[in-house]
Amino acid sequence: MSLLSGDSRPLTIKELSPIIGYSIPTIRRWIKHGLIPVFQPAGKGGKLTFCRDAVLQAVNSATGMTAAATSATPMLPGPRPNWTKRDRS
Repeated sequence: MSLLSGDSRPLTIKELSPIIGYSIPTIRRWIKHGLIPVFQPAGKGGKLTFCRDAVLQAVNSATGMTAAATSATPMLPGPRPNWTKRDRS
């Protein structure tokens, strides 16, 4: 399996995870929130495939740096947990 940038075949989520440096649950969360492009050639319930270059571009623009250089995930919608609201004085 070649992981060179010239490789144009679609990648599975298991193949994509080590390339961009994020876990499979993080990638699934990003898919749910529309942060990375995904293709499902067989339709709903089918295998997810990714274009390597498109995902790398989306991850770099979302994080502002290379994928391997950070482990931060984007802020998710919803209320903040109470423990983050405490006064730290």
